[in-house]
Amino acid sequence: MRYTRGDWFANYAGLWVEERSAADDSIMLGGQFGYRHMLDNGMRITAGASYYDYLETQGQTPFWDGDSGGNRLTPAGRYLNDFNLTELFAELNLKAGERPLTVFADYVTNTEASAADTGFALGASLGEVSKQGTWRFGYIYQDLEADAVIGTFTDSDFASGGTDGKGHVLEFNYGFRDRLVFGFRYFLNERGADVGNEHDYNRLQADVVFNY
Repeated sequence: MRYTRGDWFANYAGLWVEERSAADDSIMLGGQFGYRHMLDNGMRITAGASYYDYLETQGQTPFWDGDSGGNRLTPAGRYLNDFNLTELFAELNLKAGERPLTVFADYVTNTEASAADTGFALGASLGEVSKQGTWRFGYIYQDLEADAVIGTFTDSDFASGGTDGKGHVLEFNYGFRDRLVFGFRYFLNERGADVGNEHDYNRLQADVVFNY
């Protein structure tokens, strides 16, 4: 469900996460509200907050395939914590000369975890790929502790996927033709600190995108 009025917006969702025949289903109830405003100088600011409540999660086996996704588990292999997530986010769109510049920040905390319960991301991008010869460069620093969010639903590329990872992402996209874009992403990450198995994770990812 979505609501907008002037510069204000709100979203609400309720989703079945996992059905069980012998126990109560896990359900996610979430809501978001925010403010988006265009300033006189062409800048645009977006800011808001979100809340997501995963019901019947603590004590259950990890969703879908039983993989923890970086979340901490009990010795029996079940979720150690429940997940009630509070998120704050902000984004600023402006110009650097003739090129678009975007700066953003995102913070999340799991109020049901007693430790390893927070995450944040800070980033910026310069440029826009709109035709041949145009480009975009982006940078993100992210730190996502083990129980900040549910690992199953987290970015599958950063720090090999899931939670309990931190580090840098560098991204470059170039319009080789009007409908052909080459993209490169380099992940310089560390993972496993919260479970006592910290190690490096470096990955170079290349993409070719063709629009037709």
